[in-house]
Amino acid sequence: MPEQRLKIAIVGCGKMAANHLDKVVQMVPPSDIALCDIELVKAQLLGEMYGISNLYDSMSGMAEAFRPDIYHIVTPPASHKQLALASMQAGGHVYIEKPVCLTSQDFAELKQAAVDCGRLVCAGHQRIFEKEVMQIRELLQKKTLGRVIHLQAYDSAPYLEMEDRGIAKGWWTNFTGGMFLDLLPHMMSVFNALVDDLRFEHAFVRTDSRKRPAEMHGILCSDSSAVTCGFHISFSTKFVQNYFQIECEKGIIVLNCRNRFWYVVKKSKLPDLVERLVTAYSAASRLALGNSRSILSLFGGKYDPYEGIGALMERFYEAVRKGNGSPTPMPAVQRIVELCEQTIRASFDGLAGAKKPVVAVAGQQFDEADVLVTGAGGFIGRHLVQRLLNQGMTVRAMVRHTVPENHFAFPNRDRLQVCVGDLTTPEFAVLACRGVRSVYHLAAATKGDIFSQTESTCVGTQNLLAAVKENNVDRLVYVSSVSILDQTNFPGHGKVGDDFPLEAYPLKRGAYTYSKLKAEAMVRTFAAEHKIRTVILRPGIVWGPGSESLLLETNFKLGSRLLIVLGRAGKRLPLVYVDNLVDALIKAGDADVPDSGPMNIVDSDSSTQRGYLNLIEEMGGKRYTAFFIPISLTLPLFWVAEKALGFILKKRLNVCYQLKSKRNCASYSTERAQSKLGWRTRVPFSEALMQYLEWANAKEQREAEALARPTANSVAG
Repeated sequence: MPEQRLKIAIVGCGKMAANHLDKVVQMVPPSDIALCDIELVKAQLLGEMYGISNLYDSMSGMAEAFRPDIYHIVTPPASHKQLALASMQAGGHVYIEKPVCLTSQDFAELKQAAVDCGRLVCAGHQRIFEKEVMQIRELLQKKTLGRVIHLQAYDSAPYLEMEDRGIAKGWWTNFTGGMFLDLLPHMMSVFNALVDDLRFEHAFVRTDSRKRPAEMHGILCSDSSAVTCGFHISFSTKFVQNYFQIECEKGIIVLNCRNRFWYVVKKSKLPDLVERLVTAYSAASRLALGNSRSILSLFGGKYDPYEGIGALMERFYEAVRKGNGSPTPMPAVQRIVELCEQTIRASFDGLAGAKKPVVAVAGQQFDEADVLVTGAGGFIGRHLVQRLLNQGMTVRAMVRHTVPENHFAFPNRDRLQVCVGDLTTPEFAVLACRGVRSVYHLAAATKGDIFSQTESTCVGTQNLLAAVKENNVDRLVYVSSVSILDQTNFPGHGKVGDDFPLEAYPLKRGAYTYSKLKAEAMVRTFAAEHKIRTVILRPGIVWGPGSESLLLETNFKLGSRLLIVLGRAGKRLPLVYVDNLVDALIKAGDADVPDSGPMNIVDSDSSTQRGYLNLIEEMGGKRYTAFFIPISLTLPLFWVAEKALGFILKKRLNVCYQLKSKRNCASYSTERAQSKLGWRTRVPFSEALMQYLEWANAKEQREAEALARPTANSVAG
């Protein structure tokens, strides 16, 4: 009898959805897979990556047209319950990523709906389906190590640093305990699989100096035995760890979840002193052996950090085909949801001074303003805000996170409105645009993976455009990038015009190029469909005071003064000094240039790479020793590395394609900006570099003085 053909729907198209798809495409053909996200651009990204053409932006539309058998709910946790209910009512079984629900009440509704609809619910507790956990469970059942006494779990991740860098998941701050709920279900599911009748006992959270929850400690007990379970989650450390230690009567079991191995250290009958040494050596040797095997597995292309997802999916799909029960039984899932809920409630209720969940719109009301600047907290945005204030305008500066008081320490700050929030929230975009005449849209992600950059840049742009229309804004100036052009086909030493073809393979070029290209396409479509005056500028590499990177191609710094540069010494980089770019932005905000098309903004007198380093030395800056290696000479080496790493990581890498895009020595034409805006390079390169070095030297001196300044403790000593 042929195997039942299943149609699979992925609801929510972020990074975790890609982890699911890596497994789903091994079991189901792309024609039987559908992708759904309220932001269609995210579904389009995954569709391009996996060759899937069934794309939807509504659950109801997908249910009617595609009729999935199984829905994977891979959205932020607050939406899990409602989406799962809708999926079951549409006739589908559901696989729900952890945390399955935020409250036990939500899960009770989900559980009842599954019974009423006759559908299966599978919780994304993949850790207990990893072979290491299953082997440990089997060992404990044999009781060869005696009874279990205590389980200890430790998990750490640099989430606070990720938040500082602007690459944290948005849902982490949307509800109490968000960051911890990304990890707690893993711990609780393992505890629940290895220990019967668990109950919550105690938990607490400690905050960092900025009142952000940073450390969680807790303990669980068993009602049917003397077993206890302890756990510690740290977001302060940069040293990532993830392990369990199981203490038994006759030994301990250590499970390293990060490197995917486990080992046992048993009690011996040797004399006490000898046993200490033997036990220490045994633990060290097993740790070394486990890591060595993981390294061999990695280089052999067999290391799979998401093996548990694949194993769980296989069992769930088989259960759906055969009409069996879910591989994650409802009582076990309910217990895990309850333990997580009790832990979060005990940890955060009454936590004095803790940073509360962010509600972007609440409490922010503004008077009318002349302009809105998105991305005002960034390098370009800050310079633009200062110039606009100097021109006497009332400026609304949109920043994603609260900035220090001195960030906008300008003389005319009384005309500045600081608006804090995220453009990926439609309501915030509407608030930000309310009562303004012009919008400068600079906000874009420059860090993070392709999923976070697509969400921040593309979804943010989409929401802003809708808000611009709703608020009847008069003018929109959008900052794109020359990086979206088809650089692999640039003329060797010729000119690149404003209408040069766009990158044909943006996924190969990387996250920034992909997201900026998609966002510009949205703006161009918007400009064609509406009467709002829109200007698109494509700046080159923007530099100046506040930007600390060397103005060179791909380079590797060895020590403080030795540089290895991939590229030609005589190549002129597409630089634009920040003051010159702000000139173009101001002119774009004033000029009447309908349907003019995008404009390159690149300075006309940029130095060569070698000339730049020489000029730094002449002006009293650092003296660098640089070795320039033509990219063509490195391509064979990078081709080998690309293939080897691709095999190890099981991913298609595009390092060589990205390097090829940098081989040209073309320059950029700014003819359109000159004729339409009257823009020219105002600050010449040599003068700009002098201003930059003065800023850099002053900054270095301030930092040195701060280090030399005695602290309160040193004075007291």
